[in-house]
Amino acid sequence: MEKLILRLGADAQTPIDWAIWQTTERTILASGVLPDADALASLQERAAGRPVTVLVPSTEVLLKRVDLPPGASRKVIQSIGFMLEDDVATDIDEQFIALGPKQGDQQAVAIVAHHTMRQWLDWLTTANLHCDIMLPDVLALPLAPVTAVEEDLEPAATASIITIRDQVLLRDSAWSGFCGESDWVIPVVSSYFNAQSGPISLTQYTTDDAFSSHQKVQTVTAELELPMHVLADGIATHSFNFNLCQGQYQQRKRSSGQWQYWRSVAAVAVIALTLGLIDKGLTISQLAAQNETLSNQIKADIQSGFPNIGTYRDARRAITQYVKRIDNMGSGSSAVDMLANLTSAFANSEIKAQSLKFNDDRSELRIQAQAKAFSDLETFKQQAQAAGYTVEDGAINNRNNLVIGTLTIKG
Repeated sequence: MEKLILRLGADAQTPIDWAIWQTTERTILASGVLPDADALASLQERAAGRPVTVLVPSTEVLLKRVDLPPGASRKVIQSIGFMLEDDVATDIDEQFIALGPKQGDQQAVAIVAHHTMRQWLDWLTTANLHCDIMLPDVLALPLAPVTAVEEDLEPAATASIITIRDQVLLRDSAWSGFCGESDWVIPVVSSYFNAQSGPISLTQYTTDDAFSSHQKVQTVTAELELPMHVLADGIATHSFNFNLCQGQYQQRKRSSGQWQYWRSVAAVAVIALTLGLIDKGLTISQLAAQNETLSNQIKADIQSGFPNIGTYRDARRAITQYVKRIDNMGSGSSAVDMLANLTSAFANSEIKAQSLKFNDDRSELRIQAQAKAFSDLETFKQQAQAAGYTVEDGAINNRNNLVIGTLTIKG
């Protein structure tokens, strides 16, 4: 994983250090110095998809520990500003108080002016850089654990020091340090060391050896690295979770760079899908219109071919049932077959059928026949029997010099 680390200045004209830190390899991939805050926008490409950690000058941040009453409630902690009024020269309402780690009844706090916080965040916003974590730079300096001085084996306080251009950063505990121009910081720190009861083990991340002659200081020169490498390594070994951007200055979580990329891809995909759906919708609409035209044509053809079919939902089923009514399949005989087989009988007998009635269940054709003479009915009967049918006579009457009789033909 990679992250962008920035070290801002107290004002817009101060040079800004930056570095790309590779967390797994613990190495600097790229680094540089910007001339001022206006140049922050040039880091947009380097920041893309990477978390951004911002270091701010500890000259602008007061680090303190406040003694709380035993078992202090959240309301007491929220009113901690009133406990600090005597320690802050300016109006406490103009200061932002960020809560750090709490140890026992001691609450660590970081105090910075509201206008300074807004200034830093405005620089980043203008440059389109998202601040994930903001720390006072002195807290990014690695701090070695308490050791023992070999001469007297007494426990030794530890401190770390580094020089960045004309500034000195010195960290002497988990929540305190010094930051400022070397010409005044060195004397102040020297007096501070003198006031300590025991020896001090000082780790130097610089070639400067300002405390080599101090009686209480034993200096240890660490492996020399770029200052931003040292600070990045210190951030990586941070033993507590702290961020100046809290409360009213808490930054919204942003999506990762990969999500930004895939969101763009997804947007293109959605547009393409939408256009595809529109095209498919038009095609479906055209097909629906064609289907409706074809359906109407089929209905018209069915009505023309089967005028007595009646109303129906399923055309295929209705036609099948219609044909079954006309051409019964129950016993192997049908009205159509029987009439076809009786064609010669009708022709030879010269009778005329006044009515035809076919019984599906019994495969029986009943004919109300009209003939000129009784012999014509007999001729028809003989012809039908010759065709393989059984013929039964019904009532026979004379009417208007015509013979009217009923014949029942069974298949």
